[in-house]
Amino acid sequence: MTERYRVPKFRVRVDLHTVEGTTEQVALFLSERAQEHAGPEGPLDVLNADDEFIVVEFESGEVGLVRRGSVAMVTVSGETSPQDALSCSDPVLADLFVEAKLKLVLGNGDEIEGVAHYERPEQNRRVQDFMNGPEPFVPLTHDGRISFVNKSCIARVLLP
Repeated sequence: MTERYRVPKFRVRVDLHTVEGTTEQVALFLSERAQEHAGPEGPLDVLNADDEFIVVEFESGEVGLVRRGSVAMVTVSGETSPQDALSCSDPVLADLFVEAKLKLVLGNGDEIEGVAHYERPEQNRRVQDFMNGPEPFVPLTHDGRISFVNKSCIARVLLP
């Protein structure tokens, strides 16, 4: 394949938590330009895409695929703001940005308490609307980091 057909990508290191309970550090490959919005692609764009498999680079340096359904959660460091991690660079969309304090109880009993950041119009700003949205992963800022949690792994959502 020639270089002119390659899409420029950059690596972002994340902790990938599987539904089996394992955690490993991998790199996600993000595009310089997102398909669904202005600006660069973020981890949430990759996780919420329609692809069944996600390309990652393992700690060994090997590049492979991970089935999105086997991912319980992906965590990135808190060095990026929630708006950057969620690719909320459009000033119009930033006006729709909502923050809600949540405690997520996962099916395995783990609990994650933090703040969910999401974009919703005035009539759909409830946590219930957010959790029932079509996106498979939801963002939660906690302990100085941002996690993207697979909704299929969430047993309960509490509003502390």
